[in-house]
Amino acid sequence: MESKETLDVFNIKERKGKDSFFRNIGVAWVNKDKKSLNVKLYGDPSDRKFHIRRRKQGANGDDQNKTPILAGASLKSRLDVNTTKNKKVMRIGLASVNMDFSISGFYDILPKTMDFQVRIPKEKEEEIPF
Repeated sequence: MESKETLDVFNIKERKGKDSFFRNIGVAWVNKDKKSLNVKLYGDPSDRKFHIRRRKQGANGDDQNKTPILAGASLKSRLDVNTTKNKKVMRIGLASVNMDFSISGFYDILPKTMDFQVRIPKEKEEEIPF
C-alpha cells in the first residue's frame, strides 16, 4: 500500500556557467512501511542518476514539509535501489539522503518495467563515508 503523496523523480543536468536543469523523469510513492518507496520512470536517463523530492507547494513554491521522506533515514544514510526478478530481490544501485531530505541515487541496470524500489537496508542502516 502506498501513501497518497506523489513525489517527483528528476534527472539533473549540470550546465557550465548556468543553473542546473531538472528534467522530470518519473514519480515515486512512499510505501505503507514508510521505509521504502516505489519509483516509476517514464524514460531512462543516459547517466543512470536520479533525484527524488517532494512537489513544490505554496504560493512561493517552497517545500512545505521539511521532514525526511523515509522514516528512519538520516543524513548520509545508505539506501538500496532494488528490483525483483523471479521473486528474488536484486540490488541494482545505491542512494543517499541529502541535506534537504531529498534523495539522490544511481542504478547500474534498469529493469524493462522501468520501475524499482528505494529502501533503507533491512539488516543495518549504514552511513556513507565522506
